[in-house]
Amino acid sequence: MPSRRFAVDKLEQRKVVLNMDKFNVNEIDPGVRRLVTWLREQGFDTSDSGDGKHKDTLGWSVGDCLLCLHVVIVVDRYDLADAADQLQYKLQRWLGIQISENTFEARPQIHASYDPVDGSALITLLYVDDSLLPPGIGNLDK
Repeated sequence: MPSRRFAVDKLEQRKVVLNMDKFNVNEIDPGVRRLVTWLREQGFDTSDSGDGKHKDTLGWSVGDCLLCLHVVIVVDRYDLADAADQLQYKLQRWLGIQISENTFEARPQIHASYDPVDGSALITLLYVDDSLLPPGIGNLDK
């Protein structure tokens, strides 16, 4: 099992691997664009996101997408807990966003899950959008 230091180093290295040039911010729902940009700048491999409003206005249904604020991050299964801890730390300490325990309430939450059938590991950040970010974070004008 990788050590905590290994996971942090690995996440730091991913900052270089994630190609921001191929990242098209205009494909991201308007309410989470800065958040997704910031997450990718931090080395998190975002794979799906939504602001809980935009797709609804396009006529998407619950079966087509999550209709709540969410960002899904793909991680290595061995780094799942460390990456979730690092995400919580950065959101709370760097951005001042308090993460709640997992509830059915619309409050910032982090869910980490592993599927042993296909080996996928995902972190889902819920109920955090651009309105919670301090000014200048995830700046889209770079």
